[in-house]
Amino acid sequence: MRQIFYSFRTLNWQGRIITEYGSSELIDLYPKSISKNTVSLFAKIDDAGTVEGQMRAIKTGHKARSYRNRYNNVDEDEFIVNLENKFDGMEIEEFTVINSKDLGKPVVENCKFSIESQADIIDDKIYFSPMFFFKMEENPFKLEKREFPIDFGYPSDDIYRFNITLPEGYTVVSAPQSKKLELPDNLGSFTYQVKVQGSTVQLIIDSKINVPIVSPIYYDALKSYFSGLIEAENEQIVLTKT
Repeated sequence: MRQIFYSFRTLNWQGRIITEYGSSELIDLYPKSISKNTVSLFAKIDDAGTVEGQMRAIKTGHKARSYRNRYNNVDEDEFIVNLENKFDGMEIEEFTVINSKDLGKPVVENCKFSIESQADIIDDKIYFSPMFFFKMEENPFKLEKREFPIDFGYPSDDIYRFNITLPEGYTVVSAPQSKKLELPDNLGSFTYQVKVQGSTVQLIIDSKINVPIVSPIYYDALKSYFSGLIEAENEQIVLTKT
């Protein structure tokens, strides 16, 4: 049976489905299947902090639906400009989208890109986050207390697999430690792994929210969880000139 992915505004508790014969029944509108966004990036950073490479993103479920809504409703050139503006100074070329209208398959986005100012250069050292422009910088949960549920809309899984080539003549002085964060009662988890192999850095991140709605009793845990996630994504690799 083909899954139906409703628009975000309709993901609200229950609905009633009415058949052509007049019978009806209640259905749960909150999705149970996990929508995924898997990003693979092969990039090189130079000694001026410019990053260039290739990126591939595969989206399923509601993440694919949301992407299709943005992509299919505008001219592709306008979509690329919006994407470049989103990442502030990125230049995109060889941009392609596969399965933009085939609802039974994942959306696949491919592009080549370059972007400047992705590192701080101080004396003979280079400081940069291996998440680059993907990192989350601000905690979305700022209130001291929350009385209403937190609505994520649908379960989600964001996976990042990066392979980063370092500039010639530089070696890694320090790199972030691998870590794992977990929300209580299996509500979500975050894993962060960095591995240095010679002139290459490999990064794997897996960030999951397993439920569409989180009770406000977990608000403090959720707020702390996102603080830890942001801290990990903003940790820096330090390179020194050899």
